[in-house]
Amino acid sequence: IRNLVRSRGLGDVYKRQLHDFIGGPDSLFSRVFGQEDTSSLNAVQETLLEFATYLNDQRKSQQNSGEKLIEIDRVTTVLVDSLYKYGQFKTPGLEMLGVTDEGRGCIIPPPFFDLKLTKRKNSLLELAKGERRVLDIFFSSLKESIQKDMTQEVGIVICGVTTGSCVSAAISAFRDQGFEVIVPLDCIASRKSKTCEVLFAKWKKDSGVLLLDSFKQIRF
Repeated sequence: IRNLVRSRGLGDVYKRQLHDFIGGPDSLFSRVFGQEDTSSLNAVQETLLEFATYLNDQRKSQQNSGEKLIEIDRVTTVLVDSLYKYGQFKTPGLEMLGVTDEGRGCIIPPPFFDLKLTKRKNSLLELAKGERRVLDIFFSSLKESIQKDMTQEVGIVICGVTTGSCVSAAISAFRDQGFEVIVPLDCIASRKSKTCEVLFAKWKKDSGVLLLDSFKQIRF
């Protein structure tokens, strides 16, 4: 694989994308805020699908031929779903955000993921009791793998929407746990560009956050 920037002993890809946010002109966000205001959200779904398909194809290729182009067997893909209560968001028109099964549906087929977690608030750490235990076990397994081989780098790749909300909260959660975070900028999106600019400036100052122009620059 060419044009890759860093080596990763273990990559973990966290994706969050719901039809309510990036389901095209019929998405809840588009109906409330307008197509022009949500165009960046709707545009990112093509890249997210491309990234997920790439990882899935690499896994199938390795299983079928044994050829290892990337360390795909050391990559765990996790879907973080959101289940909200009616009216949890006070913005008029968003009362049903993350409430219905259709609105919570992921644009990437579920079989593409190794693990699914469901959160009920913005923070990734605020999961149901059973799922929080799953996340804690996952954190522990990552830390144990580092302790066994101190030369091994563990990177958490975060993709999804929106940049100023769930993406930002996920980055903070993993940084608080001491993990290095990788953010491919073509795989995140937000309605407000100014919000993104402020966050990008903040993350650039954090040596534990690596911002990349494209997911194609990631080396697992």
